[in-house]
Amino acid sequence: MKINVTKKQYKLLMEMLFAGNWLINGHRLPDERLDDYEQLEQHFLSFFKEFHMDDYIEYDDKHNSYFHTRKFEDEFFGKEYIEDYDEDTFWEELISRLALRDMVRDYGPEQINTMDDITRLEKKFEYEEKYNREFEENGLEKLIIK
Repeated sequence: MKINVTKKQYKLLMEMLFAGNWLINGHRLPDERLDDYEQLEQHFLSFFKEFHMDDYIEYDDKHNSYFHTRKFEDEFFGKEYIEDYDEDTFWEELISRLALRDMVRDYGPEQINTMDDITRLEKKFEYEEKYNREFEENGLEKLIIK
């Protein structure tokens, strides 16, 4: 199969591969990284010369690998995609975990496990809404660890 892409589409694809590989492998130690994702990114990076992307991608003979240049990374991280994602995920996870903790305290794990799915989700949503309002109004200002 042959896929035709413009230079602009190729650059966007490189950003998506970079972000995807960063999400999947960025937190892993080198020997724990998932090679299929690394290899897929390497495959697409190998076309950089055809798209005249020398400013954004380079090949390193010593490592026998393609790398994003500092210019690419500066532009990518300048768009704040990762920061926006992390910020949103932080609040969602904090609210969800606090809501679940409070539900378990109030109902106990046995009663929660016997609730039907809709009732359990409705209850959790009520708890989440409480934290949502609190964090929207005050951020972490009133959060205290005992």
